[in-house]
Amino acid sequence: MARETLPARVEALFNERKIWEALWDTVYRYVAPERATIFRDNLSPQEIQTEVFDSTAIDAAERLTNLLISGLIPPWQNWFRLQAGLGITERADREKLRPIFEDAQLKMADLLRKGRFYEEMQPVLIDRIVGGTGCLEVTPVNGHLEFKAVSLSEIAIAEDAYGRVSMVARRTTWPTKSLLDEYGDKLSSTWKAQYKDKPLARHPVIYVTERQADGQWQWAQMLNEADPGKGGPSIELERSVDPLPRLLVTRWSKMPGSPYGRGPALRVLADVRMLNKVKELSIKNAALAVSGVYTVVNDGVINPYTLTIEPGARIPVMSNNPNDRSIEALPTSTDFNVGMLVMDDLRNSIKQAFMADQFQPLGRTPASATEIAERTRVIASDMGATLARLQDEVLTPVLQWTLWWLRQSGEVSAELKADGQAGQVQYVSRLSQAQWAEEKSNLLNLASIAAQFGQFDPRAGLTINTEAAIRRVAELDNIPTSLLRSTEEVQELIDEANAKQPEGPPQEGGNPQAPQPQ
Repeated sequence: MARETLPARVEALFNERKIWEALWDTVYRYVAPERATIFRDNLSPQEIQTEVFDSTAIDAAERLTNLLISGLIPPWQNWFRLQAGLGITERADREKLRPIFEDAQLKMADLLRKGRFYEEMQPVLIDRIVGGTGCLEVTPVNGHLEFKAVSLSEIAIAEDAYGRVSMVARRTTWPTKSLLDEYGDKLSSTWKAQYKDKPLARHPVIYVTERQADGQWQWAQMLNEADPGKGGPSIELERSVDPLPRLLVTRWSKMPGSPYGRGPALRVLADVRMLNKVKELSIKNAALAVSGVYTVVNDGVINPYTLTIEPGARIPVMSNNPNDRSIEALPTSTDFNVGMLVMDDLRNSIKQAFMADQFQPLGRTPASATEIAERTRVIASDMGATLARLQDEVLTPVLQWTLWWLRQSGEVSAELKADGQAGQVQYVSRLSQAQWAEEKSNLLNLASIAAQFGQFDPRAGLTINTEAAIRRVAELDNIPTSLLRSTEEVQELIDEANAKQPEGPPQEGGNPQAPQPQ
């Protein structure tokens, strides 16, 4: 990234995404109106609210966000684990590494909490659902990692020939005080003197993270305005080479050839706008039905250009014959039954797009554990592709960042890596565990079948290694190793039990001693 061409490249990226801005502006106005001002600076939140008449899509998007947070990255429990990678094949070696990995997990989870990861993921997921694309910034600062949600209006993306995100640019503004606090040594005395009495003045700042040929990511941050004391069109504030990108972009789904994603809000935008219009007309018709419109006899002349039909309006007419009444109600064409049918159909379509139809309605009997598990499995199946993309594009890099930071600070061993060979990350939250439900179910079914056939043929019962099966189930359910006895402890308990048994040949017809576990 040449210094003199960086602002121009950033500007070119933002020019390429302009074709999407009108669509993003529309979908935010109807699905996330509190965030719609990010694309129109001259629009106040009060003005946006006057355009929205139905909150079905707003509520459904918020509930889907909460579902993803509680089901995939719940702040109140561990949602990931480190385990031995593919390069470690011996079971004994894998068991010895589990306590080491669990200690690293606790430190990683603490780093996430300190960096406000969970607070910032909520707006990232909202952008991902509504605009199709969300962004999370990772910044090493003050002895820990700081996470920050970046608005869709501030980022532009480029892909390489393989369809991978190769460059992410951010364009924002900083107040004078923040620039002086963070980068005072990079600014000239002339610039400081010019803005010393303007601590809240905003200055354009650009960020760029770009993939290099060796797989590293170059980070650059610049003040995109001239410094009177140093000259030049911009001032470089920071530059570094990182193992991972600092701007993590995630898409709900995408099409080849376009770096930006498509979320459920974009797919159902036509229904959202139609529902909003039908609701607006229904409200107007309801007002007409309540207040009515009347014709009033007037010997003047009606001016059609000034005629207003609204609740409580009085329309002057020459006569209300045949009864010569001076005032008469004006019939309206309101049909609330048709309006309700149309709105119900549109609401169901919107809720289905946002997965809101999977939520259990209030007031009914609480679901059983089996029903909850099945409902979770269905949700995980319906969102399998987007969950995998969210894990690959944001969650895995975030965990790699935290593990890298712990290695750099010396809190974990330098050999502890999540590269797939020495170690790997596995997700164990409620939605993630649904991905392993089939393996667990098959394992339990096999154990049950082996026990049933073992009643008639002991060899069938001994076919499955029950100890290994139990340990695998515990691993799938993310049971802490502190609750499980090691193989050596189990063997000691068996030896103690055998030592207490009286010696002598077994009685006739008795069962032989069961073989010890392998």
